[in-house]
Formats: sequence, structure tokens, C-alpha cells
Amino acid sequence: LAVAGASDWVDGYLARRLDQRSELGVILDPLADRLYIAATLLGLALRDLIPWWLLGVLVARELLLVALLPRIRRTGRLALPVTYVGKSATFCLLWGFPLLLLGGQPTIGTTALAFGWAFALWGTYLYWWAGIRYAQLAFALRAPA
Repeated sequence: LAVAGASDWVDGYLARRLDQRSELGVILDPLADRLYIAATLLGLALRDLIPWWLLGVLVARELLLVALLPRIRRTGRLALPVTYVGKSATFCLLWGFPLLLLGGQPTIGTTALAFGWAFALWGTYLYWWAGIRYAQLAFALRAPA
């Protein structure tokens, strides 16, 4: 989990640094992040490492964004621009989940669990904050004349 999260960050960093951007990448990178988060959440919930309500809260945010897609597409855009709040949320979640997984280890479990929950809960808050900002942006967009 940590390697996947770190490689996602390195990929984004290099793409921005080298100005390597494509329409396909604009769609696939956030989709890959969401699939990674969804699969990880489901696995953690099935193993009873996180409560099901956390899974529900994060899925509800995704459903909000999916509901906005038709409105965004009517304006001629494929997706909304990624924000620093959204990136920060993803960063927190991608660090929180591996730490929660390590929470069951005898030597570092308590510390990993504390930091894991801190990252996961802060990430969840930021994830929703970014989602609300995306919704505001989507409603502010106007279709081309």
C-alpha cells in the first residue's frame, strides 16, 4: 500500500515537473486514485480494520462527484481541475490506510494505529471539503454558447 501511494505521488510530481500532461492522464490518474482507495477501503472494512461507516462516508463523496459528471460534461470539460485540497486528501488517505494496516503489528501497532487514524480522518475531512469545492465549481461552470 505504501509503495503504491508513493509511486502515485512520484508519477504526479514527475508529470507536473516535466510538463507531461494529456487528456487521458487527466481522466485516468484520479480514476486510478479512486480505485486504489476503494479497493483498500473495502479490504480494510472486510478485515474489520476500519468501520463500515468510514467506507460509507467516502463512497458517498464519490457518488456526489459521479452525479456531477453530466453537468461537467455539458460544459465541454472531461473533468474538473485537481485542487491542492484534493491532492492533500488523497495524500492523507494513501498514508493513513497502510498505517491502519500496520496497526495490528505488535511492535509498532499502537503508534501506527494512532497516526493511521489521524491521517485517515483528516484525509476524509479534506476529501469531503474538496468534493464540496468541486461541486461548487461544477455549478459555477457555464456551457459554451
